[in-house]
Amino acid sequence: MLIAFTRFRANKMLSAAPTRNLVAAGSKFLNVYETGAGLKTLVFLAGGGTPMPVYDFKPLYDKLSDKYHIVVVEKSGYGFSDHSHDSRDLNQILFETRSALKAAKIKGPYFLMPHSMSGIEALYWAQLYPDEVAGIIGLDMASPEAYEKLKLPSQHLIKMLAFLRKIGLAPLIAGRAPAMASGNLSKEDRKLFRALFDRNWMSTDVRNEIKTVKNNAEIVAANPLPQVPLLLLVSNGQGTGFTARSWLKLQQNLQSKRIIQFDAPHYLYHYETAAIAQEIDNFLSSVGKES
Repeated sequence: MLIAFTRFRANKMLSAAPTRNLVAAGSKFLNVYETGAGLKTLVFLAGGGTPMPVYDFKPLYDKLSDKYHIVVVEKSGYGFSDHSHDSRDLNQILFETRSALKAAKIKGPYFLMPHSMSGIEALYWAQLYPDEVAGIIGLDMASPEAYEKLKLPSQHLIKMLAFLRKIGLAPLIAGRAPAMASGNLSKEDRKLFRALFDRNWMSTDVRNEIKTVKNNAEIVAANPLPQVPLLLLVSNGQGTGFTARSWLKLQQNLQSKRIIQFDAPHYLYHYETAAIAQEIDNFLSSVGKES
């Protein structure tokens, strides 16, 4: 009863959040958050299982929003977006992301900013619709090759983690998330962060993404690497399942001319925020005055 009451209050708070902007994307509604201004549009795409992308990316985009148009698209089962039991096939995910941007009247071309698993979506987007992608800035993004080698968590473990959310323990785990531990969020943002963590931790969409990700990676691997400007901001491998050397090698195999490694874990933009923002600004300046 207490859990139900707490979640009722949290949902009321979430419904009034200023970062909530739901738009139609196929049969559901996704959250598309915008801030900043500029000729170049940066579209942030969250890593797998990140329950609250708008707040997770906030420390980084706050340092970029004075010069660039910032967009965070929250996928199904993430942030303020609807939950579903829909396929997490890569074509479906990309369809929903592009539909959400269209519904929000945000025109490309875009600089895609994928973290982790969303690297697969970004590469596929550039393969299918190169005119829509001005460039990709990988925030320790994953490659198809990484998923060929990575051992995914067992279904037993995934179900156990989902059960923690069901019995109301997710907010306790939220405090260990990099966005909270970094101390970069305001008191109000921290409240919203915890509520979204409880709402989305190991959602059905996230669990289905994990089941589908290897197949999705194979789809991308079957096609040549896209020929778009590519900046890879790379971690020390901590939190990826790979050693620093192996993780760097996987990134190098994406054939980018711009690879910058940081001695920081997988959510590196919480640890090296200012340096990463500067590298992004340098990259964006180098690819032309207009996207």
